[in-house]
Amino acid sequence: MKYIKNLLFRLKSVPGIEIGVAIGIFLIISHLNAWLSDDAFISFRVVDNFVNGYGLRWNVEERVQVYTNPLLVLFLILPYSLWQNIVFISLVSSFLLGIGTIFLIRKISANAFTFLLAIGFLFSSKAFVDYIYSGLENGLNYFLQTLFFYVYWKKREDKNDSRLFLLILIASMGFVSRMDFLLIFILPLLFSLYESIKSGKWSLAWTGKILLAGSPALLWLLFAAFYYGSFLPNTYYAKTNIADSIGTTMAQGLSYYHFQFVWDPISFASIPLLMLLRLSFRKNVRPFWEGILYSVPYLLYIFLVGGDFMAGRFFTYIILLLGLSMARTESFQGKERIIAFAFLILYSVVYIQAPIRKPSPDQILESKTIGDAGIADERLYYYSLTSFVSRNEFNSIIPFLADKRQVLSMDKKVFVAKNIGFIGFLFGPQYYIVDLYALSDPLLSRISGEGRIGHKSRKIPSRYLQSIESRINQLPDPDLKDYYEGMRVLTQSDIFDSRRWILFWEYQFGSHRKFSGKYQIEDKVTAKSIFDFFLY
Repeated sequence: MKYIKNLLFRLKSVPGIEIGVAIGIFLIISHLNAWLSDDAFISFRVVDNFVNGYGLRWNVEERVQVYTNPLLVLFLILPYSLWQNIVFISLVSSFLLGIGTIFLIRKISANAFTFLLAIGFLFSSKAFVDYIYSGLENGLNYFLQTLFFYVYWKKREDKNDSRLFLLILIASMGFVSRMDFLLIFILPLLFSLYESIKSGKWSLAWTGKILLAGSPALLWLLFAAFYYGSFLPNTYYAKTNIADSIGTTMAQGLSYYHFQFVWDPISFASIPLLMLLRLSFRKNVRPFWEGILYSVPYLLYIFLVGGDFMAGRFFTYIILLLGLSMARTESFQGKERIIAFAFLILYSVVYIQAPIRKPSPDQILESKTIGDAGIADERLYYYSLTSFVSRNEFNSIIPFLADKRQVLSMDKKVFVAKNIGFIGFLFGPQYYIVDLYALSDPLLSRISGEGRIGHKSRKIPSRYLQSIESRINQLPDPDLKDYYEGMRVLTQSDIFDSRRWILFWEYQFGSHRKFSGKYQIEDKVTAKSIFDFFLY
């Protein structure tokens, strides 16, 4: 026992040992949990098309913003132009962003213990770990969020040391990364703005600086309006033009909360338990309250929009914020430290879905059955296809995705698909894919959809596929035909066509924002899925 104590004391005295421990854990976690999601390849197809000269497009015949993560798309273009292996680039960039986030968390931490406690909490959360990778924007956003709060909480050198402009710049980049991500910054920004006004520093020059700091968001909105004919991504229309009532949507939001509590209990349980522990030792819990307060706008948003179909994804920024609050907590002593670490270790040992454990075949099989709430464990759902640890298995599609091997083919160049990411990437730019869930389709996204959360299917209009194939508007219903013609001008005509600016306002803010009329439906439509081509 004495030898162990001496060893721990010596290790503690080694500079940066806690960062080494955190990176070591991160390497293990990465090996077990790295994967790529179907949704990520929607963005990756845009990156591939851009690098190969087709522009920021998904179907190369039209300009439609099918992605919600412009910053990630722009971030990936340079490395992908040097080497077109999106699997390697995505996984490595996620790993490097994770390392950067770890270093920033250490900067925020009160001491080595609270740093390791925060890391232990974050790496015990299934939701947080699942989306470090996945190919989505979460890993990039983790870095931006941690950078923002590092700047926000950093002690000021003097009274004139204002961080407002830098905070706005980071938040503006976060907005470009994902519009709703701005909600995680909104209260700190408002508090910082209030402090600046209260201090009497406000001036015309400050207004100019704020506009400059917010320029990434402003420039992106202007570009999107000019290039795509819409401020908002097409996915916004696909997921909001739905048949569900407000009450149904909020009930779905509650289901998302319930699923999170059962599926990733540490994300909800740790903070209350640590607060009780701190209070029992008569210690300060203010950092926890601050983290909870800043989480409120995003928590309300999750409830109001009905959450997501991806288990845990919308909670990841909340979990990170609570972890950062944990890192700032001071004066953990003796028994407090033992109890806190014992809880994390016990959780990882007992909970069968803890990130430190490899999923069992039964867990993987169970993930294929999606419950009534429509929420899925996406990593396990695609585990056999795209997890890093199964990359050498017979049914893994990782090698095909890495080589951009266009192993899929069909007789028709225009066809309907669902879960379009992998299919779109593997078929390549020569195919026009109509998305049954309308994420990539400018017309279908404006028509009301119904079904599972995040998978609101549309009825394909009669002769719609023939219209796309012939590039002639053949829709038989006059109202829908006129509506589609305007959409074709917005997305397919010359980018400087003056008609686009009139149509922009009508389709963005006017009566054409959505189509609610009746129309003839194509009777025989089969939507292809990646599982029609690969076993899982």
